[in-house]
Amino acid sequence: MFAFENLPADMHSQAEDEIEQGLRFEELAVQDHERMQNWLDITPNDRNAMWCYLRAALRGNADASFKLGIGYLNGQFGLDKNYTEAEKWLNKAASQGHPDAERCLQEAFSKLAF
Repeated sequence: MFAFENLPADMHSQAEDEIEQGLRFEELAVQDHERMQNWLDITPNDRNAMWCYLRAALRGNADASFKLGIGYLNGQFGLDKNYTEAEKWLNKAASQGHPDAERCLQEAFSKLAF
């Protein structure tokens, strides 16, 4: 289901739990924004999603690394736009075999010239 790099079983399970929690919080954050009709507000669900993704990424989850890279690239999950951090996390996801990370990096390089 998710891409992992030879993680021990317990770390694999923890990372999978974190990415699942992050996805749930991201979905809740979208619902929060739709109710408020203001994408500038940061909700607790944005922050929770970001922290879950960070924990999963630090455990080696490529999907979480990708989400963090996109978050920094677009200023999502309460993160400020930070192209250096976006590049770092997207490169990590790409090196872990995430299928979309390399494409996103190429698009970002062509548009932003990191």
